[in-house]
Amino acid sequence: MSDSLPSGPPSDPKPATFATNSPDETVTTSTTTTTSTPEGSSSPPVQIPLSWPPDSSLTLDWIQNLISAFDWSSKNLPPSELPSVLPVSVFDTLVLTASKILHKEPNCVRIDDCNENSKG
Repeated sequence: MSDSLPSGPPSDPKPATFATNSPDETVTTSTTTTTSTPEGSSSPPVQIPLSWPPDSSLTLDWIQNLISAFDWSSKNLPPSELPSVLPVSVFDTLVLTASKILHKEPNCVRIDDCNENSKG
């Protein structure tokens, strides 16, 4: 047996239909909560907050995870939440590591703008 009850304001032309189960029937109810976010993704593609690699080795995978985390967070979090994505300690280590890599690079040219010959 089913009863029809209006669902929503009286102007709603479609009534909701409710079924009555017999005592031996089992009813399972599930609830799904969704939120509207850009790109339809509500959870980050990688674990946030980011952490420095355990072996301190900067890999292409780690950089790609960093890029994915930045991409997701720029679409789903306010700018003030950046420290929750990239903690200060990880940022500091990343900058120091990049600096060490660049200092070892033989193709980097040091420019000294304090030299008289450089003023032209």
